[in-house]
Amino acid sequence: MRYDSAIVATRCADAITELYLHCGSAGVFNTHKVNQVFRDIQTGRTHVANQPAKYARNFGGVIMGRETTDFFL
Repeated sequence: MRYDSAIVATRCADAITELYLHCGSAGVFNTHKVNQVFRDIQTGRTHVANQPAKYARNFGGVIMGRETTDFFL
């Protein structure tokens, strides 16, 4: 579940990046709505809870018999 919740930010970032690229030069202005959402999503993506690789590595290790490295569990 932690991996699935962490991957959401990456998927949102991929989607907003695609939209941003289609805005053309108008998208570079801070007042452009897509630019504002782009920056918000990219900022949220950097939060430690939104790093799916960490959770994927832990999940794979647990499946292979290792102890969990997730200190919240």
